[in-house]
Amino acid sequence: MGVYSFPIFIAVFILFLLAVHIAIPWLIYTYRKYGYFSFWSTFIILTFIFYALSAYFLVILPLPDVRDTCAIQSADTKHVQFIPFYFVYEIFSSGTINWSQPATYCSS
Repeated sequence: MGVYSFPIFIAVFILFLLAVHIAIPWLIYTYRKYGYFSFWSTFIILTFIFYALSAYFLVILPLPDVRDTCAIQSADTKHVQFIPFYFVYEIFSSGTINWSQPATYCSS
């Protein structure tokens, strides 16, 4: 449970800091636009900000303790390729493809 509660507590803390900093501009904006301060619209905006912060921090936090995260992965870990269509180059450079035998299309 601590894995989930830590990011949510951080989101509550950041939400409090944001609410303190944007309260006066928000009050001025809503009063000039509508002529009154709506508690419910403010509540909806704050809950949306809390939801977005919680979702973000649940994905991001906790950060890994070590910088070299590749060293703790097993040897058969699949990695993302960031060069577009690099797989085509790898397929043709392997030289083991026989177009009449579909079983040779897969390299593993």
